[in-house]
Amino acid sequence: PRYFLLQHLPAQVDQLSSSVVDLSPSGARLQLRQPLTVGKTVSFRMTTDCGCLDTQVRVPWCELAAVGLGAAASARRLCGVQFRELRPVVSGLLAGLPPLCDYA
Repeated sequence: PRYFLLQHLPAQVDQLSSSVVDLSPSGARLQLRQPLTVGKTVSFRMTTDCGCLDTQVRVPWCELAAVGLGAAASARRLCGVQFRELRPVVSGLLAGLPPLCDYA
């Protein structure tokens, strides 16, 4: 199952600020302003009420989601990350999500 997060969770991925958009036991979808290199293994850190997840993840895909207009605007990207193994922090966070957020 994959859980869509109504409130995005802040995270750091490869030293970049990102937001976790959805989460599953095997990975997450992130929103960020800079692209990640597909196929690369990068550092990932997310802190929640359930604890801190500090691990290495693989980037299987990254795509442009939106392009901003104007001098201050920038592009927004969505990137997937895969956890190497299920972590207790992810299990605890998923257990606390309401079932209505679950989609296959």
